[in-house]
Amino acid sequence: MATVKQRILELLKRKPGLTDAEIRRELGLSVHQHANNEARKLEKLGRIRRVKEAGLIRNYLVGGRNYA
Repeated sequence: MATVKQRILELLKRKPGLTDAEIRRELGLSVHQHANNEARKLEKLGRIRRVKEAGLIRNYLVGGRNYA
């Protein structure tokens, strides 16, 4: 089974710009902090970019869709 990090990357390929809350709902995670922690780890690894847009932090794949 795919790890949460792998599932987040696959999800962001299909739906760039999701917030951590949207990722949590899409993946069926029970705790918001789990999505947040995994997204921050992916950012540190250089796999995603977290961008503040209109007061929300949105997640994008590096090399994927343009972000602000």
